[in-house]
Amino acid sequence: MIAGAELNYGWDEIKIMFEKDCFDIYQPDATFAGGIAQVMKVIETCHSRQRLFSPHTWTNGVGFYVNWNLILADRVNNLPLEYPFEPPSWIPQYRDGIIEPILPDENAMLQPFTQPGLGFEINKKLLRKYGKRFFRLTETGLKIKVIREKGLKTALAIKKRKES
Repeated sequence: MIAGAELNYGWDEIKIMFEKDCFDIYQPDATFAGGIAQVMKVIETCHSRQRLFSPHTWTNGVGFYVNWNLILADRVNNLPLEYPFEPPSWIPQYRDGIIEPILPDENAMLQPFTQPGLGFEINKKLLRKYGKRFFRLTETGLKIKVIREKGLKTALAIKKRKES
C-alpha cells in the first residue's frame, strides 16, 4: 500500500492526486491542507473511490486534536490514528505545548475526549509562559503604519471614507 498527501495544501492539490489515482491511503493534515472542510472533501472522495484515509498528525497538540476529530468523523475508517512520538524530544509534554499532553492509556489507546468543541482547552498558564505577543498596535500606531505603508494621500482618503 502507498500512502501520501501529508504536506499538500488544500483540495486543489489533493484532487489531482485522486485523478491520477496516486495513493491507497490519503493522509492530509488539516493544519496544512486548508482546514477541516478541505479534509472532509478528501474523506468523502476516499469513500467514493474505495481509498483509505488516515490523517497525518505530526504537528503539535492542537493539530493532533484537529486531525483526531477528522478520524472520528470518518465512520467508515478502520485504520489506526497515527500518534506522533519520537523520544527524547518529540514527546507529549513538549509536542502538545499550550494544552494538556495527549497520553494513550496502558493499552496504547486514546480515550474519547470530553471537552466541547475540538476537544481541548488552552492552558492559560502555559500560554502566558510560552506565548509571545509579536506587536501591540494603538489607534495612533495604526495611523502611522498606514501612512508609512500606503502614503499620506491614501491614508487621508481612507480617513475621509470612514468619516462619510
